[in-house]
Amino acid sequence: MSATRILWGQILVVSLIVLTTIWAATEWTAWRLGFQPQLGHPWFELAHFPFYAPPAFFWWWYAFADDKHVKITVEIPASLHRDLVAYADALGRANGQTIADPLKLIVPMLQRFIATDRAFAKTRTRPKPQPDVAETERSG
Repeated sequence: MSATRILWGQILVVSLIVLTTIWAATEWTAWRLGFQPQLGHPWFELAHFPFYAPPAFFWWWYAFADDKHVKITVEIPASLHRDLVAYADALGRANGQTIADPLKLIVPMLQRFIATDRAFAKTRTRPKPQPDVAETERSG
């Protein structure tokens, strides 16, 4: 076999592997984002499950890259604040660290709560039904 021969079979296999992994990343990302309308229209749907074009992952990466933090002010009861301070102390003792600002624990606690809420996860993973074309023409 000469060194100048192009191995088309290997090029095809590697290209299919790359395409499949990018498409899997796109679908996983869409699922984790709850199939939000901001993701755009799916490429096609199969059994009411939206499939997006493989490179959509990169478009979303660029579009959602400037997701900035939002600063909010919240009033909490004094008893909850005391519990939060006590929790921070207990957590600090368990980890051998001191937690300077117990309020910094609120964001990770909320993230964990939302990530483990099964009812909320079901609403985010179910694709939203699209209105029928005939219905939108009649109503509009």
